[in-house]
This record gives sequence, C-alpha cells and structure tokens, in this order.
Amino acid sequence: MFELFTALDDRVWEQRSIGAGRGGSNVEVAYTGPELVSGMLYQFRVTSFRDRNGKATAISRSEDLRGVFEYRAP
Repeated sequence: MFELFTALDDRVWEQRSIGAGRGGSNVEVAYTGPELVSGMLYQFRVTSFRDRNGKATAISRSEDLRGVFEYRAP
C-alpha cells in the first residue's frame, strides 16, 4: 500500500491495489491524487502485506522520516 500525507498528517492519497514485487525488483505506481501544493511538506509511506488464506497481514513499513519531501511546482 502506498500513502501520501501532508505535514499535518492528513492522508491525501492512497493506492491499495498494487502488483507484487519480487526480490530486489522495483515497484512503481503513478500518482493519481489531488494536485500538490508548492512549498508543502509531504510524507510518502509504503506498507508491505503478506496474504495468506485471504487474510492480509502488514509485514513491513517504511521508516517514519524516510519519504519526507517538500514539493516544488515545476
């Protein structure tokens, strides 16, 4: 699962349905959420799940301070 939060911890976007990555492969997802605000701080979070017998269990999450960035409009 991919999630994007504002500096105030408001979730502005999430993508739950993502293909499975294998080993060291990279997983890419196009951002389809609302327009970002230039100068705003955001945090991108990633959570990995294992699905066994139809029950998804979170097994890994990105570090708290990783994925923090300031968006600057091009």
